[in-house]
Amino acid sequence: NPIIKKISWKFHDAWIKWFDTADVIFNDIIKEQTKVKKSSRRLIDNISALQNRKNNLLSQTHEIRDLLTRKLGQDAFILANHYSNASNRSLSKKKEWLADIEWLKFQNIEAESRHFNQTYKSKRRELNENLNDQMRGININEK
Repeated sequence: NPIIKKISWKFHDAWIKWFDTADVIFNDIIKEQTKVKKSSRRLIDNISALQNRKNNLLSQTHEIRDLLTRKLGQDAFILANHYSNASNRSLSKKKEWLADIEWLKFQNIEAESRHFNQTYKSKRRELNENLNDQMRGININEK
């Protein structure tokens, strides 16, 4: 039967095309998998190298911290003295300023007191003179 023969050849051609297409697709998939494996391997190697670098830096940091701790431990007394001296200088300067302010306040109070005393003495003298003048006036009128 020619129709069945034609259909079977068409089926055969379609099967061959499908097989060729599937082969191309599977080969492309394998190539992509290979690329992904290679790039993954590179990323893993980079991550491993970075982790090693991190560990080395941490180790160096710990060594530096230990060295500083030892050095500062040896110099702690000197540092404490420097800090104490600086603190005492600052405290001394502030006390000096406070004493200066108190002195200025005292001088101001003293000046105000002198001015008040002068005003008081002058007013008292003036009142005494007025009182004496009035008393003389009364004494003159009585005679």
